[in-house]
Amino acid sequence: TWTQKLVLCGLDERSNSFPDVLGPEQRRCLADLGVRYFLSRNPNGLRIGGAPPPAVGLYELTEAEVAVLPVPVGAPPGFALGLGVSLAAAAAAVALIVLAGRHVTAPE
Repeated sequence: TWTQKLVLCGLDERSNSFPDVLGPEQRRCLADLGVRYFLSRNPNGLRIGGAPPPAVGLYELTEAEVAVLPVPVGAPPGFALGLGVSLAAAAAAVALIVLAGRHVTAPE
């Protein structure tokens, strides 16, 4: 399970936390699981956010691989259908408003 993998990386199941300072093996283990950022009160890599210790900071595990996602090209699947339905609904709404306006009688 995921918890068992985290235990192998240094998670203490009793306190449900990691050590204050991660060792190199723990950092590599977490990075291999895809963990890139770590909240800690003690320096655990490159601090990229939060206040300096003893406050909680956001640290980057520099051992982690940076995922490179492909840049999408063109419209997403179903875009044309969604656009058509939206335009038809907008036209129907305008038509209903116009028709409703014709049937309103002025009070005497």
